[in-house]
Amino acid sequence: MRLVLIIITYLLFIPAGNTADFAKYKSTCSDIGFTPDTDPFADCVLKLYKRDKVKVKDQVNQKEEIDRQAERQRQERDRERQANTERDKERQAERQRQANYERERLRIEKQRLQVEKQRAAREEDEAYRRRSLMLMNESLKLLNPPQPAPKVQLRCRQVGAEVYCE
Repeated sequence: MRLVLIIITYLLFIPAGNTADFAKYKSTCSDIGFTPDTDPFADCVLKLYKRDKVKVKDQVNQKEEIDRQAERQRQERDRERQANTERDKERQAERQRQANYERERLRIEKQRLQVEKQRAAREEDEAYRRRSLMLMNESLKLLNPPQPAPKVQLRCRQVGAEVYCE
């Protein structure tokens, strides 16, 4: 009897929308064979209500779990996107370093070639200068041929044991 009072009190404080739910439970308990307004009938209604409440709670929990899984998946995708973005930034930075390295290598190679070209030009100028000097010396020799040594005729006389040459 006390249970019936508790259920009745409970039913008074439940919003009107839930009263229809209890009508469904009462109908089910009557169909099963419980007599209305008895403790077993009240227990039957309460058990059906709790069962449905647990089902609803399970459904809510499942929905929340699905939402949590979806959120974890979204967060994982975001982390992957961020990791991919960081990897892309690292790759871009590496490509930039490689490009800078290649530009610097080409600049140094260009300088080396310029120095080599200047050295070759100096050597060519030096060779040209040497050839020019040699040609000028040869020209001078042709213009001023060497003079043969003058022939000196000596007259010698012997005076006694001594010889005098003039």
